[in-house]
Amino acid sequence: MTQGSFRWFLPWFLLAWVITVIPIFLFHSVPGLDTPNHLARLHVLATLHERPALQDFYKINFVVLPNLAIDLLITPVLMFTKIDAILLMKIFITNMIGMMGFGFAWVNREMTGKWSAYGLFGLCFAYSYILAFGFINYLFGIALGLICFAICLRLDSKPVAQNAFLVIAAPLLALNHLMAFGLFALSFVGHRFFKPDHRFQGWPGLGGGTLIVLILIKLSPVAELSGVFWRPIGDHIVRLASPLVFGREVRDFLFEGVLLALIGYGVYRRSFKVPLEAKVTGILFLLISLFAPHQAFTSAFIFARIPVWLIMIYFASVELPLRRLSVVLALLTLRSVDIGSRFLGMNPTIDQMRSDLSIVPSGSLLFQSAAAGSFSLAPQGWNPPLLHTNCLLLLDRDVYISNLFTIKAQQPLVDQPGIGKPWRDSYPSHQKGRTIATERDRLLAKIKELPDEKLRSRPMFWLVLKGETSRASELGLPQVVSRPRYTLYRLR
Repeated sequence: MTQGSFRWFLPWFLLAWVITVIPIFLFHSVPGLDTPNHLARLHVLATLHERPALQDFYKINFVVLPNLAIDLLITPVLMFTKIDAILLMKIFITNMIGMMGFGFAWVNREMTGKWSAYGLFGLCFAYSYILAFGFINYLFGIALGLICFAICLRLDSKPVAQNAFLVIAAPLLALNHLMAFGLFALSFVGHRFFKPDHRFQGWPGLGGGTLIVLILIKLSPVAELSGVFWRPIGDHIVRLASPLVFGREVRDFLFEGVLLALIGYGVYRRSFKVPLEAKVTGILFLLISLFAPHQAFTSAFIFARIPVWLIMIYFASVELPLRRLSVVLALLTLRSVDIGSRFLGMNPTIDQMRSDLSIVPSGSLLFQSAAAGSFSLAPQGWNPPLLHTNCLLLLDRDVYISNLFTIKAQQPLVDQPGIGKPWRDSYPSHQKGRTIATERDRLLAKIKELPDEKLRSRPMFWLVLKGETSRASELGLPQVVSRPRYTLYRLR
């Protein structure tokens, strides 16, 4: 096989992909702060029709929504097969990482004219700050966006086909994640504008696709709007490295330093070639990352999400003659060993919490509150984040979980009227004047207000997640389980 051909590249890519995803299958849960929550919701969507006890708590509200990647792809598989839900989510994340890595390689091939060892470089960014938060729909949208961008480059000589593809790709990306579509569209327009012979090619197709996206948004429920606010500029600068930060920042920054040294060597040897469109769009997304808000509408960590696309699309568009496969494979192996050791260290805590929560019987209501620092991606080792691990209880039994994502404008699963919103994502230590004690009083008062008498008579439990500096507090409630990271109380 000739070096630089697809037949030469494919087996090396498959090997690199396997090396990259091994840590996922060493973990007893699924990676990411929010991922257990999403997984539990998908399992409820797929099985609610055969779980009458759970129908007292949740109902399906399947309407047109953006950001439905996992709901559309995983729910049908769970519905019609007996595959384990955690295993299925791991397979999905594995394929998402493969798509992202292959999209990077394909864009690089279209820009440079050949498949190369450098094309494996995209897999180095598989474990990121955004994956650590579990923003799975967004990351899948990024992966799909890279592949769509590569297809658009391949269709440069076929403008009619390129326009037709864009009309289809735009709403497809938006259904996976609206923000991923926006970043793809900006990249495409920027890339076109600096191609004098193709300056306005593809814009009609993108315009038609965008019109369909706007119609989808119009058909969607009105979003629950949140405030718009920014983080300090220092946070923005730190989060430019977010595609390489997964938890222990010292190790992650060391890995980043190795990659930057490799790129610096290419610059020193004058073999690092950056086309004009890559320079301009790179600067554009850099500025967006530095000045984007932390939160707007229903999305949080906006400024930290953008660098994932920035780094992937920028470095995929440049040429770095990295001919040694062994260098990239060694980097991927180093990263996988590091991530794998972290996951193995997290397993005992995850297993303990799932075992402790097994005492909660079907038909119960499980509420949760969290102290400051209890769910941080702490570089000092306060891992794993447990904020949504309790949602995995829904894989085994029919219970109400107060912090399950059931937001009408974002998910196709909602709470039955009267039992949901007051307790969702309750972090009393983040709000002025709120303590765990006041949260207890608030919770007990709200329980009395439940409109259904049958619900008020159900067994009720309260899970309190502790921060690193939390001390044991006497709340006057019977403790079922007390661990260093959390306490489970019985309310009734």
